[in-house]
Amino acid sequence: MKIKNILFAFLGISLFLLACSEEFVNPPLDDSDLVIYKLGSGGNIKSEAWLGYEAYIGDSVILDLQVSPLEGTDVRYVLLDENDNEEILSTDLRYIFYAEEEGTQLTYFIAERGSVSDTVPINFIASLPGSYTSKFNAWQTLAFDEMQTGTFTYEFDMIPSKDNIDAVVGLTNAAAVTDYSALSAIVRFDRSGIIDSYNDGFYDHDAEVQYTAGKQYHVRMEIDVFQKLYSVFVTDPNLNEFKVAEDYVFRNKSANLTAMALVAGDWQLDDPGTHRVFNTQLTSHTQNLKPSFKEVDDILMVEGAFQEILVEATDPLGEDVTLEAKFLPRYARFEDLGNGQGLLTLNPYQDCSECDVGDVEIEIVASSLSASNSQYINVSVIKAEILLGHIGDAEVWFGDYANDPANVNPWRNDSQIIIGGGSNWQDPDNDIYDLTGVFPFEIPDMQPGERFTFAALNMFVKDISPWAVQEYDLYGLPYRTSEFVLGTDYYQGTYDGDPNATALQQRFANEKTASDATLFTSSEGSQAVMDYLNAQLDAGAQPGDFVFFRVSVNVDDAPTFGRVILWSADVASKAPRLLYDIN
Repeated sequence: MKIKNILFAFLGISLFLLACSEEFVNPPLDDSDLVIYKLGSGGNIKSEAWLGYEAYIGDSVILDLQVSPLEGTDVRYVLLDENDNEEILSTDLRYIFYAEEEGTQLTYFIAERGSVSDTVPINFIASLPGSYTSKFNAWQTLAFDEMQTGTFTYEFDMIPSKDNIDAVVGLTNAAAVTDYSALSAIVRFDRSGIIDSYNDGFYDHDAEVQYTAGKQYHVRMEIDVFQKLYSVFVTDPNLNEFKVAEDYVFRNKSANLTAMALVAGDWQLDDPGTHRVFNTQLTSHTQNLKPSFKEVDDILMVEGAFQEILVEATDPLGEDVTLEAKFLPRYARFEDLGNGQGLLTLNPYQDCSECDVGDVEIEIVASSLSASNSQYINVSVIKAEILLGHIGDAEVWFGDYANDPANVNPWRNDSQIIIGGGSNWQDPDNDIYDLTGVFPFEIPDMQPGERFTFAALNMFVKDISPWAVQEYDLYGLPYRTSEFVLGTDYYQGTYDGDPNATALQQRFANEKTASDATLFTSSEGSQAVMDYLNAQLDAGAQPGDFVFFRVSVNVDDAPTFGRVILWSADVASKAPRLLYDIN
């Protein structure tokens, strides 16, 4: 019985397959169908072939390609000269590249089927052991035998395959580099035709060395990992040595270096090229076991100001780091945040007969299991004059009042200045409740030729909308001879997008600012305020004229309606204040 059932089942399946074979057939090939792929892998081979296939001198690379459809398709591997004349290497799907001398052989695989054709550029690379050829946008990372934490010399030779390429060699502490930001010390064949290096934010060169395709250049890099500095010396084909970089600052401020990495770029290059790096040699001079600090600039502040400084230390061996502060003045606090970070808070006393005026040196000690190290932060507190904001401070509304010099809305010209905007349930497309706060200050008495040598803006928060993700930005407006706020002072757009105002500090306040908070401009913001004030003097402002500070929100970035309320000059104890010094 079971055998009979099995026979019927088999017969049924056979009939079904026969029916399917008659009903479902492969579609006919179109005249435009032509695909090139690597035998056994399928897919598009062009990206892989462009990166190249490498073999050491004396070895070979066997490349088997396939085309679909195969019938009726002619294939060939060729070299092209400068006039695109072909030298045929093979008319088979297989090609064997014999690595006989160093360099890159650009080969083209061409498939033609009737009027349809396709071409795959293929880079075959012949290298010596210890020789590395860069690949387009594909990083190679080569580890050192030993981690370097102190001073060492790294040398190598490099040859560009073409003029005006974009190719780098960099030192890193990454196991596998995927981005330029992982590099600390960098040497580059630049597309401008010179060799340059990276210096703490941009590429630069102290001596100009122009390079030529196919010529050999020797590079010597003197590295100080602890100081995060390096110098680069390049010897040209005529054996002349040039100092391309002296004491350049690391890009990635790593506490140790463990590898060399190289890559070639092809962005905006019609004819990109690679470079070959060989004869690498590392000579270690010293090793450092001490934690290293991220640099902190000297601090200048006035009585009554508030500032927070993030201190960061890294151990070269990756050990845990603890931080402690010594010789703190009474107005300073320090907190170890863990993971090698600490927060130094400074708030010099005011109205105490200059009790905190003067210079102090604060020591921050970083300790790991292996060693400890100290960073010294110099703090200077100066006595500053205090200029209270004028009682003419006001809000400027969106709508009929905005952009009308003769019609400023004084609706909230009282003890509170409301600033904010964004989507509003009453009128999301034309929100009359978008408000900008403008704060006039009268320029103090100054002698001809005197300048502001310090300035910081201080305001007091009454309340804020913590649910509204908003940034409240600070601007300076051109000086005027009267204190009146104008309708044209209104602005609620992108930071630094107002051509008639000076952007001073982004995020002067935000939704995370606490109610009753005291706002001070940051170090960068205070510098911008000082520069703005001096610019007004240069523009003709005189004592008795008025400068204007504006606080506004970018409503385009505000997902919901929110506000910050600042105390106005009507409340003397909470009035906006300009702390300044002149000389």
